[in-house]
Amino acid sequence: MAILRNYYTNVSSAIEGPGKTTYGDVDVLVAGPLPNAFTPGIPVAEKLKQALHAKACIQDKGNPTINFAVPWPRDDASTDGKAQIDDEGESGEENKYVQVDVHICKNTHDFEWELFHSAHGDLWNILGTTIRPYGLTVNNRGLHIRIPEIELVERKKSMVFLTDEPLRVLEFLGLDTEMWWRRFGSQEEMFEYAATCRMLWIRDEEEEKEEEEEEGVGEGKGVEGIEGEEKEKEKKKLKHNDRRRLAQRPIFRAWVEEFVPRCLKEGRYDVARTTREQIRDDTFEKFGIEEEYNTKLREWSLLVARFVADNWQEAGRIGLAKQQVKAREAMIAKAEKTKQKELGDAI
Repeated sequence: MAILRNYYTNVSSAIEGPGKTTYGDVDVLVAGPLPNAFTPGIPVAEKLKQALHAKACIQDKGNPTINFAVPWPRDDASTDGKAQIDDEGESGEENKYVQVDVHICKNTHDFEWELFHSAHGDLWNILGTTIRPYGLTVNNRGLHIRIPEIELVERKKSMVFLTDEPLRVLEFLGLDTEMWWRRFGSQEEMFEYAATCRMLWIRDEEEEKEEEEEEGVGEGKGVEGIEGEEKEKEKKKLKHNDRRRLAQRPIFRAWVEEFVPRCLKEGRYDVARTTREQIRDDTFEKFGIEEEYNTKLREWSLLVARFVADNWQEAGRIGLAKQQVKAREAMIAKAEKTKQKELGDAI
């Protein structure tokens, strides 16, 4: 990072997750290029590649992150105490490299948000699944609330921006603002911190399943049936993302498979402390977005009403065609079953 500070005002790495002993790569955030740090006509990636003595670099178009392959530091040290990089690779040993990912933020504000959003490794995976049932989403732009009437059809369009100030986010979630900026001493300490989120509600899987069935997602007819299919796809997508996190993120897996069941067994956090409606009302009060929220919902309702008025006949035909296909399939299956029974009786 010392090299990058010759080029940027802000250079830092996010707080690591607890107990991390291995690193797939080194992630560095930068913002605020220094005056005269870069030469017109020379790409930023090329300039940083030379400065870092990297052997190669990759940057996809439009991606603010540049991946550098930096030679592994030599064991010997220079007179100023800094590790040396073997530029020529003449040590006789197989060349080894460190992947250094430099993420260039647009400004200091974005830099500070990224430091916050990337902190503690899997903690935001845990918090994200905790606040999601209450209509909240945290992404690389900030904290948002989702409008339920819109979200399962057009998830992105359902979001209303609340804030990108870390302090306000932590306070709204009910999390200690000072503890956040210190590295957790253990996985268990981080789990206990995450559990202080006022939206944590640990329920038995059967209860959650029964609630989903009561919602009746995907059982509509006509236009409602089409919308129901989109809802079902969105639900499956969310579950797929959670399964992927379970497979790829050991700490998240420990939360789901160890900490949550233990809390359930001990009777901790098994009572809801708030509701989605209450959280919505809290956002109206604390972030002043009630008018924007209601306007967006009203415009969406008008759009849906217009679509229904313009397409109800086509939607009815689609629904009828699906029912006819199902009926034919049922008749074929019944006929095959009868045929098999007759063959069995003949034998």
